[in-house]
Amino acid sequence: MRSIDPVIPQIAEGLRVAPTTAALLSTGFTLPYALIQPVLGALADMFSKTRLISISMLILGVTTLVCGLSTNFLKR
Repeated sequence: MRSIDPVIPQIAEGLRVAPTTAALLSTGFTLPYALIQPVLGALADMFSKTRLISISMLILGVTTLVCGLSTNFLKR
């Protein structure tokens, strides 16, 4: 869950923020992950697990692309 911790200094440098601010990315990832788990479990039981995983991977891919294109930590 803390997969970005080793690269926080590089992320902070790239986004021109303090490392403590860049460390908020861990919370920004972990909190929604923990909150969505019960929902995804119920949806996986109701629908096809393959379909749910495919949709989740598509959403992950799109959001990863959007995050990769960011040039600044804060909205301007």
